[in-house]
Amino acid sequence: MYEDYLEFVKNYLIEHKGLISENPNQPFRSRYDHTKRVLKWLDILSEGMDIDREALYMAAVFHDVGYEDKNKSEHGKRGAEVFRKFGKNHGFKPEFIEKVAGMIELHSNKHLLGTDIPLELTLLMEADQMDEEGTMRVLWDCLVTGRLGAKSYKDAYDRMIEFKNDMPNTMVTPKAKEIWEKKSSLYREFLRQLESDLFIDDKNNIYK
Repeated sequence: MYEDYLEFVKNYLIEHKGLISENPNQPFRSRYDHTKRVLKWLDILSEGMDIDREALYMAAVFHDVGYEDKNKSEHGKRGAEVFRKFGKNHGFKPEFIEKVAGMIELHSNKHLLGTDIPLELTLLMEADQMDEEGTMRVLWDCLVTGRLGAKSYKDAYDRMIEFKNDMPNTMVTPKAKEIWEKKSSLYREFLRQLESDLFIDDKNNIYK
């Protein structure tokens, strides 16, 4: 249903040099692929809910379209303007355009989670954060460590330890809370197992 819109977003990101993360150590992070995964997360998190699904999914498709090769902090505001123009050109109703644009503009303000915001915006924020956590966080850390010139497995372990507390459970809806905790538990268990396999402990630390 959203294939044409996704194609527009992909081409827009390519044209404005926003498709891939601007971090030179993270070329594997495609914002187009991320967007498609966010849509899949919405399928899971919003199942059975009475929501404005059309507005929510449209906002998800366009939520990162505002990325460019500069000033990424403004991507929500730029993305909202891109969608307003797109929606007007495609004959969308003004109230629909503003509802979607509002979600796009605010989706990065994760401190709003748990406050009096529309359920659709909550779900978009949750789905956005669900991506690249848990198993994907492990891959992210390993890929970045490799590009930084890792000399041993412990270099990857050290990076994971550095960022292990960067996964607070700020989810609001019950299903999102449950899934996030599973992701966090998996990450912590991976670290415990890796620590054991690398013999990093008080008695057998081979890296001392």
